[in-house]
Amino acid sequence: STQSTGTAVFWLFLKEVILYAQKSDSNKKIWHLVKDFKQLSYAFIFSIRLLSHEQYSRQLIDCCICFIQVEPRIFTLIIKYLFVKTPANQPKVILECLATLEELFRGFIETNSTLPDNFDENFFCQAADLVLATEHSQAMVVLLTQFFKYGHLFDHKLRQKLYHEILLKKYFFFLFLHWDGAVRAIFMQLIFFKMLKSKRDFNQDDQFYLRPHNIGEVPLFDRQTDEILNAHADSLIKIVREQSALQEPKFCSLNSLAYVESALKQYDKLALIYLDWVHDT
Repeated sequence: STQSTGTAVFWLFLKEVILYAQKSDSNKKIWHLVKDFKQLSYAFIFSIRLLSHEQYSRQLIDCCICFIQVEPRIFTLIIKYLFVKTPANQPKVILECLATLEELFRGFIETNSTLPDNFDENFFCQAADLVLATEHSQAMVVLLTQFFKYGHLFDHKLRQKLYHEILLKKYFFFLFLHWDGAVRAIFMQLIFFKMLKSKRDFNQDDQFYLRPHNIGEVPLFDRQTDEILNAHADSLIKIVREQSALQEPKFCSLNSLAYVESALKQYDKLALIYLDWVHDT
């Protein structure tokens, strides 16, 4: 339609304006002082606030990436607008939404090493919770893979909410004993390689502990969060091992019980890979 064509041209125009300005001065710290940039930002936000997922065209995604690279705080608004318009009962739509989120994250990390100070951690965790609640294996694999790839951006508060409150406390047994081996695999890789910022080792009691020599490399709040996450994950694994021999274990359904043996083998194999990696670094 004429309106959609005009909007696409507008996004293309905004993108080219930003790219041209970047070539003139790459110092993003002064972007809020660039003449009319605030007005352009408001116009862009106004143009996307009511869009549904299928309206996120190539031109719009490229424009979004340009904006978040020079004004990271817009990243938060884009994520909100994207997920608010995504129905939780349509896995196909959720996958399309996650594909767009992947592109946004990929563009974001090109110029940013931390999430913006206005990042809405509660909203992000609620969105993740809704995706996991769909029980759609492909969507869960995509979501957990994004946590794996971009988890280095998460601060200690977001890791507490996302990993401790949602992945471990709410979904651990569901993910650890999932019927789909791909879901189990990415969840276990996340636990070993990305959930903690500290490196771990194995003690004589067959439990993981945080390596002392890594203390100075990890900020105090992250270190404290790592202690909590490590203890929680270890206790949950212990429950699986201890109750796996029971006829009616309390931690999972009878359907999930069929995957306990294969899940523990998968976990133990990955643990050896992780320890080899830790000792080589």
